[in-house]
Amino acid sequence: DWRNCHIHNAIMDGNCMNGADFTGSILENVSMTGVRLDVLPYEETIPLNPAFIPASFRDTTIKNVDFSGAFLAECDFCNARIGRINLEGADLRGAKIDVKYKEAWDLTDEQKNSIRWIEE
Repeated sequence: DWRNCHIHNAIMDGNCMNGADFTGSILENVSMTGVRLDVLPYEETIPLNPAFIPASFRDTTIKNVDFSGAFLAECDFCNARIGRINLEGADLRGAKIDVKYKEAWDLTDEQKNSIRWIEE
């Protein structure tokens, strides 16, 4: 449970944080390269296990965070305030993200098409 925390200048690379709740937190200058925050396992041939909960970044402030290579499938970014973010190679299948970021971020077409864009 990371709700309402201020995480600053942290390296959290490669951690498995399935179900982590960052609701209302502030993440500044954080490296989360290769983290697993998704619903494990996430493969087309294996159904999602309902016991697994994706991470929540709802109402979170995210500034200068590196999610490169991270597994963010099904994560909730609704109402997040997001500054600089690196999503290179990140798995965003089914992630809930506000549509205002669709053109603002440097995403591949595959990433854009895999996100569940939320209208305001």
